[in-house]
Amino acid sequence: RIKGAKKPIALAGNVVIREGAVAELRQFLEAWGIPLITTLASKGMLREDHPLHIGAVNKYLDGILHDRILDSVFGDCDLMLLLGFDYGEDVKPPMWTRNPAQQTVMYGPHPNLIEKVFKPARVAVGGMKKGLATLTSLAPKGRAVSAPPDFIQALRDKKARSGANPIQE
Repeated sequence: RIKGAKKPIALAGNVVIREGAVAELRQFLEAWGIPLITTLASKGMLREDHPLHIGAVNKYLDGILHDRILDSVFGDCDLMLLLGFDYGEDVKPPMWTRNPAQQTVMYGPHPNLIEKVFKPARVAVGGMKKGLATLTSLAPKGRAVSAPPDFIQALRDKKARSGANPIQE
C-alpha cells in the first residue's frame, strides 16, 4: 500500500516513544518520503525544520488558525499510517478521514481494541523498532524528500501569517 500511495501521511503516537523507536521512525519516514503528524503526547519526534515535519494536531487546530487546516492536511491523503497510535491521545478518525478513497493502516505492538469505534483497512501487530526497520528496508530508492512538500510549506506559511504557533513545537 505504501508504494502506490500518492499522498501518504503518518500519524505517530506515544507508543513510538515508549518503545524507543523514534530513530527508526525518522529513518522510515525519510526513506519513504512520508510526512509526519504527531499527537500532542508524541510531539518532538522530528525537528521543527525537518522537511517532513507537519507537527502536532488536535481538534482545536482549525479554530486556532482561523482556517480549515485539517482539510488542507488530510483532504487528499490517500494513505493514513497510524504508527504506535493510541486512540486515547485525542486525535480521532474524523480529523483525518476527509477523503473517501483514503486507506488507513494501523501498526503497533497491540491489536486494534477500538474496532467498534474505528476499523482500519489493515491492522498489523508487532514491535515498533523491528517493524519500522523492516519497512525502511523495503523503501524504493529515490523517494526520499529533501524539501517540504507543497502542502507542508503552505501550512507553515499560513501559520507564520496567523501569528499562532500551535503546529511547530
